[in-house]
Parts: sequence; C-alpha cells; structure tokens
Amino acid sequence: MLRPQEEAHLGHSYRRPRFPAGALRIAVLYRDRFNDHARARKAFWRVYDEYFDSRQTDDALFSLARMEKADGREEESCRVLNLLKKKKPDSRYLKCLSYVCPSIPKTDRPCSRKILEDLGVDPDEPWEDKPVVIP
Repeated sequence: MLRPQEEAHLGHSYRRPRFPAGALRIAVLYRDRFNDHARARKAFWRVYDEYFDSRQTDDALFSLARMEKADGREEESCRVLNLLKKKKPDSRYLKCLSYVCPSIPKTDRPCSRKILEDLGVDPDEPWEDKPVVIP
C-alpha cells in the first residue's frame, strides 16, 4: 500500500490527492451500505485526524454529526458540530449547523439549498425555531 504522503526532493512532499476522498467514501459505505455505525464513526474521525487540511474534512464532520443525531446522540452531535465550527471556520456547513443542533444559534445568512434538501428540509419554507427530524 502506498503511504498517504511521501517525501520528495529538496524537502518537499507529495500527498496522494485521492486518499481523503477514498477515506470519506469508506466511512459512507460503513454507514449506508453495511449499517455499521461504530466503524463509520471511526472512519469519519480518521478523515478528520489524518486529512485535516483536505476538503473532505468538513464533509466528514457534518456527516458524523448527522449520524450521531440519527442515533439519538444529540449531545455528541452538537459537540462534533462545535468542533467543526471551531476548526473549519470557512466550511460551507457553518450556516446550516442550527438545523442539526438546535443549541447552536442560527446565522443571519441562509443555508445552501443543496444542504437543506439533503437534510430533508424544504428550502422554500422559512426557518422556524423548531429542530429538524433527520431520518
């Protein structure tokens, strides 16, 4: 197996560009195909730990928070979303955190239509101060 990051000449390094996407895909397969949430949880955390600077890190944390909420672990879900908010201040999910964790205050900017549709929320309905039930 190849290493995720290899040394190069003159002090540089090469990062394998598809490893983070592959690690996220493994986590999603554990969650959706095998319905093994314990392994999916570990795989989502692996994306965060090993590929922190990749684009898939915020996807992994948001998916993990949604899975935790669906499993009835709302406190853990909110903890993961607060970590996302702290460590990834440029994440596209920041405007949508209150839809998953009602204790996080909503922002003045609207959440993306695509993310709302993924959450099962009608993007054309105005936001009401009630939590969204994630299937």
